[in-house]
Amino acid sequence: MQRIKNLAKMWLLLTLATFLLGASTQSTARPTAFAAIDSSATDQNSSIAKNDNEDNSNNPNGDSSTAAKDSTVISAKKAPKTSWSDIEYLKDANNITMVDYKNLFGMEIGKVYNPNFVDDADWFLGHFENYGDYYLIPYDYDWHFYSDIAAPWYGCEAQSKGMMMAIDAYEVTKDHKYRDFSEKLLNGFNSATLNQDGWYLGVSAPNNNAAILNSQLFCVIALHGYYELTGNEMALSLFQTGVNVLEKKIDDLTAHCGTYYSLKKDRLVSQHQHPEYIALLSKLYSITGSAILKNTLDRWEQDYNTCTK
Repeated sequence: MQRIKNLAKMWLLLTLATFLLGASTQSTARPTAFAAIDSSATDQNSSIAKNDNEDNSNNPNGDSSTAAKDSTVISAKKAPKTSWSDIEYLKDANNITMVDYKNLFGMEIGKVYNPNFVDDADWFLGHFENYGDYYLIPYDYDWHFYSDIAAPWYGCEAQSKGMMMAIDAYEVTKDHKYRDFSEKLLNGFNSATLNQDGWYLGVSAPNNNAAILNSQLFCVIALHGYYELTGNEMALSLFQTGVNVLEKKIDDLTAHCGTYYSLKKDRLVSQHQHPEYIALLSKLYSITGSAILKNTLDRWEQDYNTCTK
């Protein structure tokens, strides 16, 4: 149980970093899409397309078995543009967290359920897409900040959150529906939607895939947490693959006084602005004992201590 809580805390840091990055770096690097969408990443899932009638029309099996879900978006009325600092976190009638983006940068998103902030396993059981062997957790709202992302879109953070909430519920209740659901979400990490040669995409949408460094760090940590709780060998294999990819690429993503945000390498993230990168890498090193990750961690910590804030 404590492990789940620790993962949730780390996930919260990661999610906040995703939102804050757009505001903190906008003046120095032009974002190409939400959370620095990496358009250079190969779109291995070109069949993804939103159908007007079926939220899971991209199901490769042609199965329209998406779980029934209530409306996840309450549109904002025309209002002056708002910014990151205006975002609020609310509770609905069932005590589920909603994010009120208001009229963030004129996008008119309003109140939505962002799965990254939902801490209720039963909510996830009602908000997923069924692809037979695996499930995906969608983000059911559009995002048009330097991008053109239409719902539904996906990411390994939402997948990790749903998976960990479900296995946590199983640990508490011993109800096998939660364990079975978590395994279907685990299988989603093997899908072309989320898995790009062992890099678990932070954002996956038609022509807008983002291979994000902090998302990879968090999601491989979550996979290891799932393995520790369940002994699931697939989770261990996915974890090891994700670590291997990180070991190959993390040095190239490290720059003086910061890191590149994604594999596209078009945005630098200051260690002082986002120390949670160091926390995530430190956690992963404590799990793996990897000399490669330790060398990078030492560089990041040195930059944090010596670079100008």
